[in-house]
Amino acid sequence: MKPINRVLLGLSKRAERASSAQLVASFVDVGSLLASVTNNDHQVIYGRRGTGKTHVLSKLHADALSGGNFPILIDLRTLGSTGGIYSDSSLPLSERATRLITDLLWALHDGIMERALDDESVDLAALQPRIDALRDSISQVSVVGQVTHASAVGRSDASNSSSSAGFVG
Repeated sequence: MKPINRVLLGLSKRAERASSAQLVASFVDVGSLLASVTNNDHQVIYGRRGTGKTHVLSKLHADALSGGNFPILIDLRTLGSTGGIYSDSSLPLSERATRLITDLLWALHDGIMERALDDESVDLAALQPRIDALRDSISQVSVVGQVTHASAVGRSDASNSSSSAGFVG
């Protein structure tokens, strides 16, 4: 087997299986991609499997760390389960949404704690009251109000009833 073939066969097929250092080292900025996702506007990064979403987020995370920021990466694939309560249609949508939001907030809490414990420059005594307040507010998260339901009967016949939803926490 030729050496280049060995190298290609040794590459990770899935970015989430590679280390963060490998992802950052193998990142190649195409055009103005990095400039467009580092601006202060909100961003949605989407694309089919293998288009580089994980690479971009790993690079942004590494750049934020080197810039003295406090980034938290949360892999949303690890939240919930398609066979669990999030897809249980016997539960009200508001209850399923509340549980998913709560899981996301716990992941944020855990990420903050992990970063704070790993970073010696963080004043844990100053952070503790804030992280405790976050912990306490997570247990009080609830979705209140009506949920919007939309259903399509045919290609041109659709019904839509809507009202508002809010978050308390």
